[in-house]
Amino acid sequence: MGQRDDRLSENQKCHRSHICPGGVKQYIIYPFGEYGALTKKILNESFGIREKYIADNRLSKFNREIKSLDYFAGRDVSDCIILLTNANPEIHEEVRQALEGIFADENIVDIFPKEEKKATETDFHTRCGKYSYGPLCNH
Repeated sequence: MGQRDDRLSENQKCHRSHICPGGVKQYIIYPFGEYGALTKKILNESFGIREKYIADNRLSKFNREIKSLDYFAGRDVSDCIILLTNANPEIHEEVRQALEGIFADENIVDIFPKEEKKATETDFHTRCGKYSYGPLCNH
């Protein structure tokens, strides 16, 4: 339970920094996986904000209340902020590009921004030379 609480408080900090001051706009949560559900919970319970739409291409096939991205194509979505709740770095760019075709870049908020890869010990290699030996060399 402790790990979930840590994730919840971390997520609340992200949301607090992305909630637009000055009477906003409408919110769309996309996609609606574990983090989308967590985002909805925080918006609704912590901030008293109800999202306008929940979007998820897969879930929209099973639930009429959940919209696919195609639903927004051709509609005026200039007053909507889309909360991108994807935390999977492997598909993050692909998901974001799909949104950029429909929503203005300034209206897309990454709740879990892509983290830069941190250098690990195995990322550094020494150059083998006259005085290198043992574990310093990566042969």
